[in-house]
Amino acid sequence: MNENWGRIGEKLNSFFFWCLEKHPGKLIGFLIGFFTALCFIIFGFWQTILLAGLSCVGYYVGSWWDEGEFPLWLTRLLHRINFKSK
Repeated sequence: MNENWGRIGEKLNSFFFWCLEKHPGKLIGFLIGFFTALCFIIFGFWQTILLAGLSCVGYYVGSWWDEGEFPLWLTRLLHRINFKSK
């Protein structure tokens, strides 16, 4: 029985990598749609919208961090928060 599950896992793994190599846009689009629908079912509409919005903000702040270029307004805001807490 465990042997069959191992084979199924190997086939699913190879299928996933084949899809990623041959059809990356379709696979990524499918995964985004699937997880969005799952979030709508689990959390509801407004919580999912809030989650997506905050994730986008986090992505942009992280990309600024990686580049080492924070916008001036964000730098000022972070300094205010940092000094007020001490």
